[in-house]
Amino acid sequence: MQENKGIEAQDLSYQSLNNADLAAAPLEKKILNFTTFRGAIMIGAKLSESTGRQPDFGGADLSDAHFEKSTFRAPNFEGAILRGAHFNGASMINARFRGADLEGAIFHYADLKDADFIDALHVDKADFHGAKTDDTWVSPFRAYRESS
Repeated sequence: MQENKGIEAQDLSYQSLNNADLAAAPLEKKILNFTTFRGAIMIGAKLSESTGRQPDFGGADLSDAHFEKSTFRAPNFEGAILRGAHFNGASMINARFRGADLEGAIFHYADLKDADFIDALHVDKADFHGAKTDDTWVSPFRAYRESS
């Protein structure tokens, strides 16, 4: 596990923070273009108002992380643990949530256009109140949305 260092810079684009210990890390308003966090421990990390293209959070533990008002294009959350994560007002267009654990995740008024939730876990236990879900990819999610 890498130590939590080198995250003070505003622009973390193209950095590899794979397997880093970033629990409760202050990552607000960061630029994360093509930054990788694969397998990182990011419990309670604060990424509110951050931006970026294709940041990779695959397999990371993002339990209780904060992404409020963040804007990411094509972020990867495949296999990530997102229990209790906050995405209120975030824009996650073309996001990939395949196999992610969404239990208790909150997506109030998030833009999830073209997001991929195929094989995501606990979609029915996440809160999508007011979320924009046009062309979202996952049949269980559509079934959940239609029954709400």
